[in-house]
Amino acid sequence: MSEGPYFAAADFTMVDVVAAPIFRFFDSLSEKASAPFFEGLPRVAAWRSALRARDSVKRAVGPDYADRLTSELRKRQALLAG
Repeated sequence: MSEGPYFAAADFTMVDVVAAPIFRFFDSLSEKASAPFFEGLPRVAAWRSALRARDSVKRAVGPDYADRLTSELRKRQALLAG
C-alpha cells in the first residue's frame, strides 16, 4: 500500500474499484461485527475513508443500501447481522 489516499498513491485504480464495495459491506455491518477485521490497521482505515468519500463510490449504491443489507442478513440469520 502507498502513502497516498488510494492503493496506488494518488491514482484511483482497479484495486480501489474492487476494494470499495468490500469496504462498504463492512461499513454497513454493526461496529461489533466489523471492528475485528481492520483493527490495528491505520493505513487500511485511511484507505477505506478515502474510498468512502469518493462521489463515484457513494453513488454506486442507493441510500438505503445498509438497511437492505442488514435486512437480508437478518432474514438469512447470518452471524454478521449484528
